[in-house]
Amino acid sequence: ECIQDNLRCTLQTADLAELSDSDTLFDAVLVDAPCSSSGALRRRPSQRWLMSKEDKLQSLPNLQLEIIQKAAAFVKEGGVLVYATCSLLEEENEDVARSFEKSEVFRNGGFVPWPFSEDGDGF
Repeated sequence: ECIQDNLRCTLQTADLAELSDSDTLFDAVLVDAPCSSSGALRRRPSQRWLMSKEDKLQSLPNLQLEIIQKAAAFVKEGGVLVYATCSLLEEENEDVARSFEKSEVFRNGGFVPWPFSEDGDGF
């Protein structure tokens, strides 16, 4: 817990699979989604050969979308939902975010998208 400028911050870590719908709502939820780790290829070059096309284009994005939709249920009204991966692949980032934005969960949750920046290098 930290207190600064009369703002109290408590960090909680949780496994989404262990939370129930009756648990506390949060001001901010960070989804650190499992991914292909394509953003870490410089540090782990062997990862390139461990990634299958199925993982990159189908399985992981479907799982990531499922996770972000479940996590959205734990965000307070007016709160923030942050989606992050260590992937540089559009299928795991922009495509998942766009799919979420088209979902009923997004529309009913009152979420507002934060525009993507084309200026970044993935970090």
